[in-house]
Amino acid sequence: MKLNNLKIVIIEDDHLFSAKLENWLKNSVKDINIYRSAEEGIDPVTRTKPDIILLDNLLPRLKGREILELYKVCSPDATIIMMSAIYSVDEIAKSIQNKADYLIAKNEITSEKLIEIL
Repeated sequence: MKLNNLKIVIIEDDHLFSAKLENWLKNSVKDINIYRSAEEGIDPVTRTKPDIILLDNLLPRLKGREILELYKVCSPDATIIMMSAIYSVDEIAKSIQNKADYLIAKNEITSEKLIEIL
C-alpha cells in the first residue's frame, strides 16, 4: 500500500510531539487524525479502521498498553506502533502481550525512521 493511501490515527496527549509527527507525515500521508486520550480514540478507531495507529503509552487515565488490545479488536488489521519516552521491561512485555506490532522510544523517532516503519 502506498503511503498516501494510508489512514493514520495518532493518539498522543503531548501537543508538540503529535504536531511533530503530523508535520513529518503530512507530505506523505493524506489521512491523519489526532486524538488526545485512549478513550477519545476508541470511536474513531472503530469507525475508520485506520491502517496505522501511533499510540503513546503514557496517556492520562488509560495507558496505551491498557487500551491496545481493545484497539486490535476494533481494528484488527491496524498496525499499532507503541511510543513511549520511558520503557521498563514490564511495560515492554505487557505491550507485546497485548499485541503491539512495534515499540519505539520517542527520543529515537525521526521522520526517516517513522516513514521506514510505515
